[in-house]
Amino acid sequence: MLEDLARALFEEETEGMTETHCTALQRVRFSAAFPILDLGFEAPNMVPLRLQLNAQRYNAEAPAITLCDWEGVPFKTLPRSGGIFNNSLHEATRLPFICMIGTNEYHTHPSHRGDNWSQYRDSRTLAALVYQIQQGWQQTWRR
Repeated sequence: MLEDLARALFEEETEGMTETHCTALQRVRFSAAFPILDLGFEAPNMVPLRLQLNAQRYNAEAPAITLCDWEGVPFKTLPRSGGIFNNSLHEATRLPFICMIGTNEYHTHPSHRGDNWSQYRDSRTLAALVYQIQQGWQQTWRR
């Protein structure tokens, strides 16, 4: 039941993330097949970034995000850090992570366990999350 609800919400929220829409926003959509939304950001003078958002338990849990190089290999160390990009290793994934409300890594980190996802989930969407991450990327990942 939870997977059916997660799938329906995922499909509804990613429906408008077409290749044309993503290209206009300097995004590359690698795929959007439940439960993974695989997007990349690239622009002149920027270090490219690829995100793999796992929405397996969305919206009961915030989506988990893996930060990857352009080939889809998870970063062990980020080429740029600061802002929302945390180069320390998350205790659950043992990978660098995005430390931002709306990500599973934020809400499960020992520093933020009191900031429960349930108080945000009705006001957050995957599109808004991607937008916020892209804004953080534009501020932090300049060459």
